[in-house]
Amino acid sequence: MYDIWLSLVLFITQSFLILTTKINSFPEIFFFPWLVSKGLIPYRDFFDHHGFLLYYILAPLTADKSMIGLRIFYFFIQTVNLFLVLKILKKITNKSGFFLGGLLFVFVNFFASGNTWWYELAITTIYLIIFLVWQKNIKRKYFIIGVLVALASFIKPTAAIILIPICFIVWNIIPVFTFLFSWMIVLFLFFIKGGLIQLINNLFLFNFYLSQHYYDPYFSDERFVYISALIVILAIGINLISRKLKKAIPLVFFTLFSIIFFFRAYNRPHLVPVATFGSLLVAQTISSVKRWRKTLLIGALLIYLLIIVRKIYIERISLDLYRSKNNNKKYNQLMKKEKVYVLGNQPQFYYFSNQLPSTHYPLLFPLVDKYVPGFETQLINELGRNNVRTIIIPLPVEEQFSQLSVVKNYIYQKYTLLERTKDFEIYIRKKLYTADLDRIL
Repeated sequence: MYDIWLSLVLFITQSFLILTTKINSFPEIFFFPWLVSKGLIPYRDFFDHHGFLLYYILAPLTADKSMIGLRIFYFFIQTVNLFLVLKILKKITNKSGFFLGGLLFVFVNFFASGNTWWYELAITTIYLIIFLVWQKNIKRKYFIIGVLVALASFIKPTAAIILIPICFIVWNIIPVFTFLFSWMIVLFLFFIKGGLIQLINNLFLFNFYLSQHYYDPYFSDERFVYISALIVILAIGINLISRKLKKAIPLVFFTLFSIIFFFRAYNRPHLVPVATFGSLLVAQTISSVKRWRKTLLIGALLIYLLIIVRKIYIERISLDLYRSKNNNKKYNQLMKKEKVYVLGNQPQFYYFSNQLPSTHYPLLFPLVDKYVPGFETQLINELGRNNVRTIIIPLPVEEQFSQLSVVKNYIYQKYTLLERTKDFEIYIRKKLYTADLDRIL
């Protein structure tokens, strides 16, 4: 009965944290699903280097421009993750480990996610299901695991790395064959839709190029990351000293292999998988060891929890970059009447005005302009081919777009400045007739 009451307390705590803080949505999470809902095919009709599965899941929710559906689904996924974590805790630890592990997950997961919709959140859900299936003695277990790993990789290809520890521990090739067969089905479906070449180019070749040439030196939350790492190392070390490491190996592997999600660039939501399985590892360690080692770990854990709670209390994340609708009447009128291109990573302009983007690259990811041959020429050709009459440049100009000198020169030559505010510049084609200009204004 204790587990039910503790679960209820943890659910209420997590719900309070989520519902009293803004739920953030990065542009990929609402914009690409919206494009899919309009009938566009990822990679074929717009450039992206993430997986496609989440877009199809979220697509029906993007019709509501208030984003209430996306927020409700976010809350649902977080609740499912909590339920799965508690289900695992009940199997692997004792009462104190159940409560402390659950408490650790609620606060560390909230701080790591930043209450932000991002790919790793859904991947964590699948990873938790994989771990539960792995611990059960059911028929076709490894076939199910292979399918689940494939689903995770459909969200982010790097999620497939979890196959390595699974196959290493169980020495079973079925998950690999199932995973490969699942991807063969996907490749065939994209081939039918005419998007196979683009999928291979965007999802595999570009990501490989990115891994070789891109590294974001930005790093924040150093104290949080280092202390979290020390807690995990302490748990592993105590298991090793107590000769309990064999029992903890699955959770150790899940925790360590989840590091891949922030290997190339640090972003706090990337920490969700490693935070989740690190919490489970610590909880299992509490029940596996005794005496001073257990006291040491619980003491360190309580100090760590106090640090996290304090950071959450101070920060109360409220940043919401991509959900603010522009209220300028002239801008809104312009977006509804004209074919517009936005020179910036601000797709909410298309989304709220219900206008499909004018180019294949509505978002400019790092190094895309270096990877795609003749990128700026291609962009200019699309502006002409799609008869883009108006260009909006959000201010200040983002660094990636400020480097597109050929595109900027083309805009200055072919378009004339209509209006400049502190938030954006509006350019219209120089050959517009007076009647067209009056209609825009």
